[in-house]
Amino acid sequence: MRRERDFGDSSLKVNFMRKLVLLTILLYFPVFSIIAQKSSTTGRSKQAQTSVKTGKIIQGQKTGKNIKPKQTPDKASKPKQTQTVDQASRSKQIQKPVKTDKSKQSQTPILTKIFETEWKNLIEGLKTEDWEKSSSLSLRLLDQMKIDDDKKRLAQLRYFYLFALAGKIFQFSALGEPVKEAEVWKDLGSAVSSFIGQEFVLPPRRFLDDCSQALNYICRVKNNEKALRVTATNTEGTGIHSFEYVLFDQKIELKEFNNKEIFLGGKLKRADFNDDLTKTWVMRLFFENGFIRVILTE
Repeated sequence: MRRERDFGDSSLKVNFMRKLVLLTILLYFPVFSIIAQKSSTTGRSKQAQTSVKTGKIIQGQKTGKNIKPKQTPDKASKPKQTQTVDQASRSKQIQKPVKTDKSKQSQTPILTKIFETEWKNLIEGLKTEDWEKSSSLSLRLLDQMKIDDDKKRLAQLRYFYLFALAGKIFQFSALGEPVKEAEVWKDLGSAVSSFIGQEFVLPPRRFLDDCSQALNYICRVKNNEKALRVTATNTEGTGIHSFEYVLFDQKIELKEFNNKEIFLGGKLKRADFNDDLTKTWVMRLFFENGFIRVILTE
């Protein structure tokens, strides 16, 4: 009887333990399911965060934000360097002409008029036949005065400069200095080339209706009623600086100008030079669009 009861007791115990285990499992099953859900949710959130971060990185590669790849700074720096070089070169190009203009203005200021003292000094040098003084002063004033005044002094300066250079040629020829003479011939040729088409006003001279072989007078040109001529010499008449021919657009009536001092003027058309000074003349000057101005005395 004890064995059966023991057997029965043991089976009861086994059944009881089974039920207890099942009950325990049933009690903790919801907890395990919640933990499993949290773990799965956590895993998903990590994957979502990872995908978001990955998306930012991809976007950063496209826009160049939040990353510094090797190629991006090279591409970005090249335009900056190019722009800097361009700006530097442009600034240098802008500065150079400004500095040059200032230096030129400081060296050769532009005159709108010539002071009477300088003008009288030039006329005195021509009268005394100081060719070095009169040529250098004429050239300096020509470089400074670019616009003519109401007295046509710029047009007179052009003539005075050529006349003074011819005087220097005679001077160096008489002194036997061929090198210096050649330099003056070069200056004369360069000046004439720059004066072609420019207006000239010749010094005031008297007109003679009949001036056969007269020097330094305004005379008629034979068989040409539209032209006048002058033979311009030094004071002694030993050297002819220039034969001057002024052509007018119309026939000239000069009876009212007889024995009066007048200015002849026109635009320089061409010039001829004489290298053989044994013929005692330096050049021929030909002017067109001639005009006459009369000196009025009170």
